[in-house]
Amino acid sequence: MKSEKELEKNEYSETDGETSTHLKIFFLKDDSKILTPSNLFDRLLEISKFNCWVDILISKWAFKGYETADEDLYVLEIIEKAYDRLARFFVILEEGFWVIYTLEDYITVRKTIDRIMKHVPELNTVWFPPPDLELITNDIFTESAFSGFTSKYRPLLHDKKVTIRLFGGNRDDLLTARKYFQAEPTRIRFESKESPAAVVGSISPGKLDIKSVLLGYEERLFSIIESIKRDFFKRESQNFGQIDGYERRIFTDEEGNVISQALSIFSAVILTVNEAMRQEKDVSEDRLIERLRMTFLDNEKRYIGYEWNDGNLEVFDLITGEPFQVVFEDWQFIVYPKEETYAATVRAACEQITQHVNPSCTLSVICEELL
Repeated sequence: MKSEKELEKNEYSETDGETSTHLKIFFLKDDSKILTPSNLFDRLLEISKFNCWVDILISKWAFKGYETADEDLYVLEIIEKAYDRLARFFVILEEGFWVIYTLEDYITVRKTIDRIMKHVPELNTVWFPPPDLELITNDIFTESAFSGFTSKYRPLLHDKKVTIRLFGGNRDDLLTARKYFQAEPTRIRFESKESPAAVVGSISPGKLDIKSVLLGYEERLFSIIESIKRDFFKRESQNFGQIDGYERRIFTDEEGNVISQALSIFSAVILTVNEAMRQEKDVSEDRLIERLRMTFLDNEKRYIGYEWNDGNLEVFDLITGEPFQVVFEDWQFIVYPKEETYAATVRAACEQITQHVNPSCTLSVICEELL
């Protein structure tokens, strides 16, 4: 059986090729609001002091970012020192997002941009639950354009990760995969040459691949990219744009004397297990809670924490350095931010839940005083 890394590599290369020059577009949320390609190397230097992987990255690659005549367009040049090989990326800063365009091959992207996304805490791939991916493609593409999908899933009762692929299928096949395997799509591929999808290779959360542009389809390509970008931005804002953490509240009497102080939560994220999954005979709330423990309490490379009671976990994210609480009750996973907890931490926690606990969850946000 192939490892998850091999499967991921093969999944990418099946359509792109390791040395493909397909146009690749990455959508990143910049939680810092001040990071640009021009000061990216300075940030990498800071991170390298406590992150050996970033130290290795900057020892092998030189980084140079500069602004163009268009103040929102940057060029990021990354040079492999051993071979004096230049990789070029075009970055547009828009509404708190980085939109990265490149023709570099998969190997170069994996060694550079993928590692930057992984180790720079302020930059996070735009993410949403797997069910949203199908909704996006429904909004943008017609039925005839849908020609197949790739779906990863992790069975609830097994420790091994499994990948299922369906090619040349339609939405009925997607429903079948969901029914029998509890699988949700993580990447949708397009292959029809007679449809608007002729300009698109594949779409997944935060990533878009353009295979080719047929003569006369150029305007359609720009329209598709713009539609996907807007949908990504909209979902990111809806899902994580209102994560405000805690606000300190001071209560006083009529004379202005402080009676008490408290912390109030105004935002939390809810991941709801779909109805079909609840009916599966091998699925129970106890099993989901056990998966939750494995994800956040047994993952010492990313998290440390403890459990107050069944399904109520206090967790500390070792990557972002921020705490949060995750609770499972009534078939819902609820992620509560703590004081000084930001969207990146909550986003990562939600992604962990859909990857390792249950892929079928739908996401919603509550914004009200809870405590």
